[in-house]
Amino acid sequence: RTTVMMRNVPQSYTRDQLRALLDAEGFFGRFDFLYLPVDFATAAMQGYAFVNLRTPADARRFRAHFAGFRQWGVRTGKVCNVSWASQGQQGLEANIERFRNSSVMHKSVAEEFKPQLLIAGVPAKFPKKTKRLWPPHESFGIVRSSAASASAGAAA
Repeated sequence: RTTVMMRNVPQSYTRDQLRALLDAEGFFGRFDFLYLPVDFATAAMQGYAFVNLRTPADARRFRAHFAGFRQWGVRTGKVCNVSWASQGQQGLEANIERFRNSSVMHKSVAEEFKPQLLIAGVPAKFPKKTKRLWPPHESFGIVRSSAASASAGAAA
């Protein structure tokens, strides 16, 4: 396994800030994919990120390093929690295939909100889409509880 999910990332963080932090913490060139999901209604990061490390050993070291991490460089009480991403989202190829045809890659989405591919620590061009992309709707990426969804459905 090489893909991890970082939870409790400060919502004020940007993709570039997180990449700079990961680089400064000793992981420059050790990861090749980075994505911080955004709430398109507010343009705020959702507080978690997906990072694909180049090797399983890098991933294990990353998990150990960032477990309980608090030195974000911004005022926050957030304590990082790192877990493995789901089995279907493991590895660089799986992440590319998951996102290359996603609405988040639509031309209307600002570059800073898109997943980022890196080669030797340097941002690289994401592989081309293979399908038509639609712009994301305002609630794209927002996870709702089933109770909230049921109430919304009953109110409609």
